[in-house]
Amino acid sequence: MDEADGGRSPRPLSRRRVLKSVGVAAGAATVGGGHLLSRDSPEMPRRIESWPPDTGAATVVTGDYYDQWSTWAREAFHDRTNIEVRSYRTFAWDPSRSLGGRERPPGVLSRAFERVKGLFTEPSARDEPDGSFDNVVTTTDFLPRAMDDGLLHPLPAEDVPSFDRVFDVFRSVGVHRADGDVFGLPVEAQLTPLVYNADYFERPPDSWSALWDGADQSEVLVDTDVVYGHLEIAALYADEDPRDPDFDRLESVLRRQRPKLVDGHDDRERSAAVERFVAEDAVVGSLSLPAVYEARFERGVPLEYVVPSEGAILNCSFSAVPTASKRPLAGLRYANWLCRPEVAARRWELERAVPTVPVGDHASTAVREFLAWADEGEFHLKPHLFGPDETTTRYRRLIQRIEEGEDGD
Repeated sequence: MDEADGGRSPRPLSRRRVLKSVGVAAGAATVGGGHLLSRDSPEMPRRIESWPPDTGAATVVTGDYYDQWSTWAREAFHDRTNIEVRSYRTFAWDPSRSLGGRERPPGVLSRAFERVKGLFTEPSARDEPDGSFDNVVTTTDFLPRAMDDGLLHPLPAEDVPSFDRVFDVFRSVGVHRADGDVFGLPVEAQLTPLVYNADYFERPPDSWSALWDGADQSEVLVDTDVVYGHLEIAALYADEDPRDPDFDRLESVLRRQRPKLVDGHDDRERSAAVERFVAEDAVVGSLSLPAVYEARFERGVPLEYVVPSEGAILNCSFSAVPTASKRPLAGLRYANWLCRPEVAARRWELERAVPTVPVGDHASTAVREFLAWADEGEFHLKPHLFGPDETTTRYRRLIQRIEEGEDGD
C-alpha cells in the first residue's frame, strides 16, 4: 500500500511510442565487477513485502539540482515520513565549470561520473556525517555510466507504487533497465515539441518543415539550447538519425536557419526565445515546455504545441539509489515519494520540472491539460550515449560555429 493512496494507482494507458533503437542500457550495463558495497552499505532487497517499507532510518541523503525544490522537499518529506532529508546540489549545467562555492556532494557516487568531464567533485565520505548518497536524481547522460560501473542498486520495481504511476512513454525508454532489472524511476521529463501561435494558424502545423520551408524568417524561431534537443530536431527534418547524423548535411540545414536562431536560456529569469514570441517576431518554432508555459500563462501568448509527424526529442531524469548508500530503503522510499502526484505538481510549480506522472487534482485544469502530452506521436530519445561518443560534443561545436558565423572544418 502506498502511504495514503489506499493502494496502487492503475497504470496510465498511452498509445505513445518510443523508438526501439535506444536499447543501449541492455548492452552497456553489467552489474557486478565494479559493485561498490561495503560492510556499511546493505543490499537492496529484491522484493518489498509491504509498502511503505520499514527503513529503520532517521536520515536520507539526497542529491538533486534544484534549490527551491530541495528546501521544500526537506520539510515535506520529513512531515510525511519523520525522516530528515540532507540534500545536496549535485548537477552543473556546464561540464567545464567547477562547482565553485556550491556544497560538494557526498560519498563515492561521484566515482560514477569520473568519465563524464567532472560534473561531480570527489569528496570523501567525511564531508557528510551520514555517509554517501541514498538517492540521486540524474539524467540519461549519466545513468548508464553508473549502471555500467555497478554503482546503482537494482530496484524492486514491482513493489514500488510509483512505478505504476509513470507514463508509459517514460517506462518504455529502456535506458534505466538492464538484464531484466530496473535501476531508476523516471521523475522528470524534457520534451521539445513544435510550437506555434494559434492566432496565425487555421490548423496546427504537422511537420518540422514549418521551421524551414515556406516560412518568412522573421516569423520562425529555433532555440539553440542543446539541453532540449533543438539540434536533433534539425536532424529529424533532414531525415537523419539524431544519434549519428551526417554532420555536413546537418550543417547545411542549420546554416539555412542561422537568421532564425536564438539562445533562449542565457538568462534563466527571462527567456529570450519567449520574448520573440511575445513580440510576435516569431509565430512558429521549437521551445521547451517550461518556455511554452511561460509564454502562454505568464505572457499571454496563445502558444500551442504538437508532436509533428517526424517525431519529437525526448529526455528525462531518473531517481536512483547508489550501492554505496547506508540506507537504501530510505532512498527507495524517497524515490517513490518524488512521483506522488502532489509532489510532482509541486516540483513543477517550483522549478518547472515536467512531471512523468499524472498530477491529478493537484494542478488547475488548464495546467493539467497543458501537461497532458499527445497520445499519438513518435519520440526520439536525445542521443547522449546512444550515438558515437562524440555526438553531443560535435553538436555543440557545430552550433557554436554557425552562431559565430565561422566556416566549416
